[in-house]
Amino acid sequence: MDENFDDYNNENINELVDKFEERLKFNQSFFFDVEEYEMLIDYYVENDNLSQTNFILKHAISQHPNSVSILLKKAQVYVYADKPNKALELLTQLEKIEPDNSDVFFVKGNIYSQLQRSEKAIEEYHKAIAKSEAIDEVYLNIAFEYEHLNNFLKSIEYFKKALEIDTENDVILFELSYCYEQSGLLEEGVGYITEYIDKFPYSKIAWTVLGNIYSAGNNVEKAVEAFDFAIAIDEADSGPYYHKASVYYTNSEYQKAIDVYKEILDLKLEYFMATPYFYIGECYEKLEEYETAIEFYTESIKIDENNPDAWIGRGICFYELKKILQGINDVKKGISLGDLESISDYKLILAEMLFKENMEGALELYQEVTMEAPENSDAWLDYSDALRDRGKLNEAIDVLMHATITYPDKLEFIYRLAALFLINKQVKDAFDTLLTAIDLDKSKSYISEFYGYIDELELDEYFIEVLSQFKSDIDKQINNQE
Repeated sequence: MDENFDDYNNENINELVDKFEERLKFNQSFFFDVEEYEMLIDYYVENDNLSQTNFILKHAISQHPNSVSILLKKAQVYVYADKPNKALELLTQLEKIEPDNSDVFFVKGNIYSQLQRSEKAIEEYHKAIAKSEAIDEVYLNIAFEYEHLNNFLKSIEYFKKALEIDTENDVILFELSYCYEQSGLLEEGVGYITEYIDKFPYSKIAWTVLGNIYSAGNNVEKAVEAFDFAIAIDEADSGPYYHKASVYYTNSEYQKAIDVYKEILDLKLEYFMATPYFYIGECYEKLEEYETAIEFYTESIKIDENNPDAWIGRGICFYELKKILQGINDVKKGISLGDLESISDYKLILAEMLFKENMEGALELYQEVTMEAPENSDAWLDYSDALRDRGKLNEAIDVLMHATITYPDKLEFIYRLAALFLINKQVKDAFDTLLTAIDLDKSKSYISEFYGYIDELELDEYFIEVLSQFKSDIDKQINNQE
């Protein structure tokens, strides 16, 4: 559904659609004014009916050939039909006809935004500012484009401009919070939102946003205090409770997080009840209270059996309690419900279980994840470790060599490859690979992981002597670079 198309009043539009479709059904002629045609176009676009949309556009233009509004809709339909260049051509013509029409520039900005050409979008939005009746919306769009460019200072500037006009826009407040966090300007963010709260002391969103900024700065006490103010303003809104619980969870204060999630349960909301049960289960899992975690994961599953995370969490707890088959079955169920973003991580969990239990399919599953989600670093590392543990060291090396070729800038792959070369007594390859990694590792932040990985393997005296010489030579290399 395209967000650029206007909202419509359901009752009015349904009457209009019924009237239009009845005329079509009986092959009767029809006439609608410009606003009615706009509503019909919006409706059929919203319902993904492109052929009907084009049919209506044809008649709208025939009956209102000089309507710029209808032609703007045509440009938007071009975008919807994945013909952005045609849309831009039409808008360029309209710009010549009505050079002061801000809607033309605004729609052009939207199109460039969808084409991910943020600089051009910003340029068009700026043209719209002078004549626009909805200048706050223009400022908002400019802010989003700067956000896409990671220019958070500019985003903040334009979000503030938009908020000065639309003073109670919750979206802007949350976006400002995000930009302050991303730019590291937490103190400035606290100051700005505090000033906003002075003007609007009963804005629960402002208090929530203030809590988020404090949380980003690890000021737990101040964050919780802000969330408590938001809760006091509206005790029935679960949002601030979730933010408060998240702060506790992030700081490993799991029991406090549980207490807050139980407060959400006490609200007895008719929707999303599965969520607090899930999060409580997750907290108990972190506390290694697996039996209790299973109880809450099970309650979550009873309410929403399609939540993959609850199945995965319960499966992990069963596994930790040595209920191996129950754990594996739950994880498999979670995988069957997972989306593309999460399924690779779920499969790695299953692969680890199968591997630890010497069950068939672990290595194949690791390989499958590297093929389906090659961007998942853990998949390559876990796969190579599994092969190494099975005594297939050359295959483990081949896996990481492939990974380093596919992702030459992934330092963890290169360091791990150097370690495997060393374990395989390919000392020169190990040293050369390590030098390559160090040359790429400008901050030298990964080399400690290399040494730590080697140390964990408890290698024999030969490797200890070689590693000692490595450390000496590597330290010289690093000193020479500095």
